[in-house]
Amino acid sequence: MHAPQGEAWYFIGGHVVHSATELLDREQFNGLPASDPTEVFMAEWVSEIARLVAEDVDLSTIRAGGRATKEYPNKEDASWWLANGPSMVEAWVRWRDARYAEGWELLTQVNEDGELVPAIEVPFTVILGDTPVKGAIDRAFLKPDTTILVVDLKAGKQTPPGSSQTGLYGLALATTHGVQAHTGCFWMARTGEATTETSLLHYTPELVGSWYAAGRRIIEQEAFIPHVTSFCMSCGVRQYCTAQGGDPSPLLNLTSK
Repeated sequence: MHAPQGEAWYFIGGHVVHSATELLDREQFNGLPASDPTEVFMAEWVSEIARLVAEDVDLSTIRAGGRATKEYPNKEDASWWLANGPSMVEAWVRWRDARYAEGWELLTQVNEDGELVPAIEVPFTVILGDTPVKGAIDRAFLKPDTTILVVDLKAGKQTPPGSSQTGLYGLALATTHGVQAHTGCFWMARTGEATTETSLLHYTPELVGSWYAAGRRIIEQEAFIPHVTSFCMSCGVRQYCTAQGGDPSPLLNLTSK
C-alpha cells in the first residue's frame, strides 16, 4: 500500500554484515590475501552511512531495535553496531574456515563467459504462482557427502521459525541453475553458529507456487489479517497498523494518487 518506511539501524547493520562477509568470501575464493574482518566491516559501514547522507537521511531519526541497557541506553543504535558488528563478521570467517577444514566447498558453476563462479549472494528471479519472485541466495555449499546445503546469514536476534526462506532459495537454485539443494539452515551472526539443517526436498514449484498465488490474491483483494508477533516491535510501518494501535487512514491518500 506504499506505506512510507524509515531507515532502521538493524537494517543498516545487517546489510553491512552481509556485504562485509560477501567481500571476504570472494576474496578467499579468488586466493587473495585475507583482509582484516573488522577493517572490512568498518569500510562498508562508512560507505553505507555516506549513502544515507547523500540521500539526505536524517541519522537522528533512524530507528534502533533491541532493548535499552546500561551500556547502550539508546538500544541497538549505531554505537551498538559499531561495537558488535565486526565480531559478527569475524565469527562468520571462523565458522566458514572450520567448515572448509571439514572438506566443505562453495558450490560453483561456470558462467556464460566460461568463468568459475562461487555461490555467494546468487541473484535469482523465478516465476511462482504467476508471480515473479526476486532474491539472492546467501551461500550454497557442497559437503563431503555430495549433498548441497543452502545457508542464509542472519544478523538479527530472532531465529526464523521455519525453513520456507531456505526452501525458496533451494527451489530457485534448482529452477535457475539446475542444481538440487538437499538441506538448508540459518547462520546466526550473534551466536556464530548455524541452526540445525532441515530438508528442502519437499519445496516443489507447485507447492510454493500455490502459496505465492494465494498471497497475490490476498494483496489484490486487500484481505489483510494482522499477524502479531515479536517482529511487530521493529516493523517500519507499525504506526499505520490497527493491531498496533496505529492509524491506516494516511495510506488511503497515498494509494489514491
